[in-house]
Amino acid sequence: MTIEPSNDTGFVPTVTPDIAKQHHTLIASDDRYRAALRLLAALWREEEGLPIGRLIDREGKAHIVGSRISDKAGRAGRNFMCPAVADLASRELVFRQVGALYDAHRLRTNLLASQTLCLNLFGPAKLDPRFADKMMAGLFPDAFRQVTGISFEFSPGRGDPRFTGDFTAVDIFVAGISPVGERTFVAIEMKYAEGCNDAVPRNINPRHLQIASDSGLVTRPGNKALLGNPHQQLLREMALMQSMIDADLFDSGQFIVIAPAANRSVANACTAYQEQLAPHRDGLVSFDVVALEQVIEAIAGAGQETYAQRLYARYCDFERIEKLMTAQAA
Repeated sequence: MTIEPSNDTGFVPTVTPDIAKQHHTLIASDDRYRAALRLLAALWREEEGLPIGRLIDREGKAHIVGSRISDKAGRAGRNFMCPAVADLASRELVFRQVGALYDAHRLRTNLLASQTLCLNLFGPAKLDPRFADKMMAGLFPDAFRQVTGISFEFSPGRGDPRFTGDFTAVDIFVAGISPVGERTFVAIEMKYAEGCNDAVPRNINPRHLQIASDSGLVTRPGNKALLGNPHQQLLREMALMQSMIDADLFDSGQFIVIAPAANRSVANACTAYQEQLAPHRDGLVSFDVVALEQVIEAIAGAGQETYAQRLYARYCDFERIEKLMTAQAA
């Protein structure tokens, strides 16, 4: 299975108001990218025969939204790509780390939820260690000899002063052994419909900048721009990962942002953040961006081609929207 981005520029087709209304995806605050994702989600929901869900606005009024499924369908696990991943999601909720931030309703009913995407992408690898080894070898060929564990919404210790002393966490954490026998990891921040503009914490723990300064992660540790968007979330999570190396829990690691190739907002934010980082050396967490399409291709290459094709159709196939728009214009 070979996956190509929608086009060279990463832009997505414009969704017309008529088409959006037809599929119940017209949201005034959506930009071009989010409008396309919302329509793509609605098309998948319709093809799966899933009942439409509702959004309650600030005034308490309910609106049907094509990118959501009903509460009943959500409780039945239909936001996940297969029953095994749905069961895994239920277990993750029950056994989540203390302080882990899960919105169970969003996880189960919002087709654009990044946490759902995390489980749909990496759930099969957590369920099958052999598949995990193959998938991660394809995705990060020089990083892993063996995967030893996969965790979601992970922190090595929320509130623990050995680390960042706060509640920062990463979406996905893959631990393993490197080809040369090092204890290594890949930590992942997943971005799908969102950009790098999450709400800035009221009080960012100065421990983040201390870790960045002491380890030499960034070129200018005193740069206060690092504590605002689009940098602050990336810095907090990368500092958390660096603190595990500093505490001798791991020998090496990578911090990765995964986003669709068309998510230009995230691509631009990560480019700007990369410019703040010092050149990589041994003992430092490295930073990179991986396209969602590459992850799906790695899933196919590891032997789950049908599953990968279904993921691509749901999350990345903007050509379906292009065809819809072209047919409308004819």
